[in-house]
Parts: sequence; structure tokens; C-alpha cells
Amino acid sequence: METSLESVPVQRFRTTENKAETFPIPDLLAQKLIDFGLADVFPTPVSDHWRVVPKLNRVGLVAVNGFEFQVEPKVPVQNLFAMLAFEQDLELLNFLASSSWQDSSLSDLLIGFFARLCDRALNLGLMRDYQKRDERSNTVRGRIDFSAQIRQSPGTWLPLQTTYHHYSVDCAENQILKSVTVALLGYQYLGSENFRVLQRLERQLSEVSVVPLGADLPEVYISRLNEHYGPVLRLARAIWQGMNFSQSQGRERSFSFVFDMAKIFERFGSELLRQAWQDVPGAETILQAHYHLDEGQEVSIYPDVVLADAGDPETVRVVADMKYKRALAREDIYQLVSYCGRLGLAEGHLLYAGGAEDVVKVRGIGVRIFVHVVDLSLPIGQVCEQVRGLAERMLLGE
Repeated sequence: METSLESVPVQRFRTTENKAETFPIPDLLAQKLIDFGLADVFPTPVSDHWRVVPKLNRVGLVAVNGFEFQVEPKVPVQNLFAMLAFEQDLELLNFLASSSWQDSSLSDLLIGFFARLCDRALNLGLMRDYQKRDERSNTVRGRIDFSAQIRQSPGTWLPLQTTYHHYSVDCAENQILKSVTVALLGYQYLGSENFRVLQRLERQLSEVSVVPLGADLPEVYISRLNEHYGPVLRLARAIWQGMNFSQSQGRERSFSFVFDMAKIFERFGSELLRQAWQDVPGAETILQAHYHLDEGQEVSIYPDVVLADAGDPETVRVVADMKYKRALAREDIYQLVSYCGRLGLAEGHLLYAGGAEDVVKVRGIGVRIFVHVVDLSLPIGQVCEQVRGLAERMLLGE
């Protein structure tokens, strides 16, 4: 697939996560902000000016016909991308803060980060796997599929219906990277450096098939064999799920990335806790465990993280929920109290993305809810150390 870079001027507008502002944006861009779920938009008394109210905890960008609107995260952009990819390589992340990238758009930074992660993964070893293939041939390769032969060619011997396993680069891991690479090459306002890197990656993956845009990416489980692909696969999946393209019959071309910071923080914090507790003797960490709150099994609850006895999810040692908030909310306390009551625990834990630490002692039932704070403004390595330290405290019931 040959792709060329169009030189397309773009006018950019920026605001910050959860910050409402008024902008002189065209009607079409205002509509796309609504359509893609990045912001609500309201008319103002001034012609061609719109009040843009970002959706709660949403960050990302929408681009259409030479205009781009981006909602930047409150946390450092390095931390956003690190949480998306679960990547802690500070050298890799530091390019985002370099002078040559300081004025770049969120799209350039995200695509640049993906390209570098992809580059690193492929340089550490291009994945290959055995892929099952069925084909008709006059010679035997693998084995003859007799049932298919009788069904498709009754009474004849040639060609033979054969099935075999081929050691190929066209595996699920590479299909994910190739699909996202090809999709990003379709972004009309791609910077020249990112364009060159993505084109090179596309050539490296030339023998890999592509998932159609909008379809589900193949499932991949990270193991010892493909762990060097882990960060870029996580980022690729996040990009794929948050990305939208549209092309009308006329000249309209629109594109968006939209991410929910609350979900990103929940996944990142939960995974850090899982890793911190992986060596606890006789225990296993379960993410989004399903329990019934009532005896009639009609009310379900899904704690973000539980540490339970191995093989026995009903014997829970620790329960925790991640909240991308900066102030204690009553509904969060009610939620943790219900978890503790159902799971037979005297302590529950809330991990907030800001605010102050606290301990809420619930009258009458002897339950304590510990409110912990994760400071996402710190460098990502320190953020990870914070969560690991909190994991140790939770084991001690504090």
C-alpha cells in the first residue's frame, strides 16, 4: 500500500480537561465534537462562537476539514501515554518533553509515541507464529483433510484439500500493529517525521494482513514470548478503541481520538496493584471480580481490585477501587461500605487521583474506608512507586 503525505494546513484550538471555554470554531467542527463524544457545544450570542464544555474526564482531539480541536489532560502528557501503554521507560518518554516536540499537537505526540514503541518492539524481534492454512493443491503439504475432500470434491482425488501450519509473521500481534499503523497513515494532518516512521513500519510489516477499521482487533495474551510487544500492544488497542474516521461523499474528512481518563487511571492503577501483589503467598489478584450483593442474586457488584485466596474468590483479603477524582465523594464511600459488607471485610480502600488522604470510620458496623492519594503530576516512575507503597500498606490494613 503506497501512501503519500498531503501538505494540509490546519488551524488548531486547545483547551484543558474539564475546562469550558468559548471558541470561534466552524459549525461543522462544533458538530463533530458532539458526534465523537469529546465535548458538549452550546451557541453564544456572538456569531460563529461556541461554548465548548469537555465531557467529564475526556481528553483527545477532533479534526475536520483543516480544523483540529484538542482537549489536553491535566496530568503531564508523558503520564497519559505511560498509563495507556503501561510503559515506564523514562528515556522513551522524555522525547515528549524535548524542545523539538514542545509545540506539537496531541495527535503528533501520541502518534510519535506509538511509532517509537512500535520501532522498539520490532527491533527487539519481529514476532512469528504458526498459522493454520487450508488450501487445495496437487501435492501434499501437511495432511489431507479427508472430510473436506469428500465434501468439496466427491469422487475425485485432485486437487487435494490439505491443511498445514505455516510459520509466519502474519500473527495477531503484528496484525494489531499493522492495522493501527495503516489507520494512522490515513490521518490527514500527520507530521512529516511521524509519516516517514509510519511508512517504514508499514514496509517492515508488508506481509502482515490488516484488520478493517471499526472491526475488533484480535485478542492477544502477553506471555514471556511476546512481552517485548506488551506496551505497544496496549497503546495500539487504546488508540484503536478511541479512534474514529469518517469520509462523506463530499470533501468532509474527519478524525478523532477520544480517551476517558477515569478508565485509563482505573486500568493503570489496577494493573499496578496486581503486579505488586503477584508474589503474596497463597493469594491471587482479581480485576473487576463479579459478586452478587443480595441473596436473590439480582444485584451485581464489580470491585476494581480484590486480593483473594488462590482459587477461592469468596475469601477476600483486600478490596480497592480506583477513582479519577480529586475530592472525596459520598457515593464512593457508600460503594466501598457495600463491598466490605458483602465480602466480610473490616477495611476498604479508595485510590484517588488527587485530594487528601483520610480514614472514614463507619458507625455501627466497624468498617473503615481508607482514602489514598496517587499524585499523577509526578514523573511516572514515582507514580508507580507510590502505588506499590500503597499496595504494601493495604496488606497491613492501613
